[in-house]
Amino acid sequence: MERIRRFIRELSERQWLESMELREWDITRTTYVVPGVYEHTAPYTEGYDFNRFPSTQGTTYFLRLNLEIPVKWADRVIGLVFHSGGEGLLRINGASYQGLDRNHTIVTLDPKRTGMNMELEIELYDPIPEPVDPLNQQAVIQPPITRIQSMLVQVNKPVQSLMYTATVIRDSLILLQDSDMQRVRLMEALYQAMDHFVSLDDAAIRDGVSITEIEQELKQTVTAIGGHAEGTEHMVGQSHIDIAWLWPVRETVRKTSQPWMH
Repeated sequence: MERIRRFIRELSERQWLESMELREWDITRTTYVVPGVYEHTAPYTEGYDFNRFPSTQGTTYFLRLNLEIPVKWADRVIGLVFHSGGEGLLRINGASYQGLDRNHTIVTLDPKRTGMNMELEIELYDPIPEPVDPLNQQAVIQPPITRIQSMLVQVNKPVQSLMYTATVIRDSLILLQDSDMQRVRLMEALYQAMDHFVSLDDAAIRDGVSITEIEQELKQTVTAIGGHAEGTEHMVGQSHIDIAWLWPVRETVRKTSQPWMH
């Protein structure tokens, strides 16, 4: 299983054809009161070092940046990677674009929709730890924001797709008993895909054609292992929010605006 974990990690590291660190954000800190109302707003120059971001829980930060997409990237799949551990909302050219949190750290950018020059604004909240939940024991105490990763990336879609496929297969076989032959065969299928991958040079990985062939072969093998039990699965996204559960009502209002952006 460790070999599979390393394989998925390598795919994750190779899913970007190119990347650019984004560090020229203008940062202010403030206190959220109600929607559209903030107080104690001030520049936050202490936050310019993203490797050691000195955040205080309960604080809201506004990060603003004028972004110009490189012309040579125009026909590529472009993404914004923003990982902080906090809860945020990305606005582009003044319009809400996508929510950001621990589970949503990659945003696909569409220059046809926004233009090659974009005004980015991220409203980032460092949540106050939830109080102890004696009823359900569900409270998860999250540490404050200490570091931010911010990058503009050019996506290698074949590698990213193979990474997602391998992850789903890995997560599926974990649910099976060790003695289940389907588990054994799924692991063998992943090992075979891994062997084919390590034989590729960097140019072939960047080109992506061979990666796509590896994924297609992997999918065909997995389909056969499943006994060709094919069907149609309908998936409907949903967001569940407990109204004013372990946070103030005003925070409920802000939270409900974010899932619609995912």
